[in-house]
Amino acid sequence: MTFNNTASTVRFIGNRNLEEVIRKDAQELQKIGGSFDAIAQRMKYFQAVHFTSAGEKEYEAGLPIPEELFYSANGAGQSIYFSFPPKYKTEPGIIEGKYRVWNYAITNGLQDCPFLGCKTIGGLDVMVANLNNNRVLIINDITIHLVEQHSLLEKDNEYGISATEFYEQFM
Repeated sequence: MTFNNTASTVRFIGNRNLEEVIRKDAQELQKIGGSFDAIAQRMKYFQAVHFTSAGEKEYEAGLPIPEELFYSANGAGQSIYFSFPPKYKTEPGIIEGKYRVWNYAITNGLQDCPFLGCKTIGGLDVMVANLNNNRVLIINDITIHLVEQHSLLEKDNEYGISATEFYEQFM
């Protein structure tokens, strides 16, 4: 299947080689006993905090996304770390004692799957923050689809993460 890396303005894997990205993540998962399916399920869990098939849920993150983070994350072109003020690390809105999830619906429209021939389209973005280490990840329908259907984790953008890093910071 042909892959169109430039179908997204932030590029799905930067300037990397597709086969190498998939191979490296698969090797990492084998080494740590993880799976693409487990990552996809965890991403769905975070997304489901806000969205269901019927629309947005009643969950409240408790505090808004810090303005500086909100504006710097879109199009960041790299992994995101943000030093959260202490008030963000307390209830309400904390999940599992360390995560905060926000609706990050600022997309520039729907996103097509970059694999030509695949008809999947998505656009529901959430921002997940691990408040223990300040790592922030943006997840959307296509991010989940790429992991679940194509064994691909994005790289070199605000949606990007390695398999090992995902397990260490978001599982």
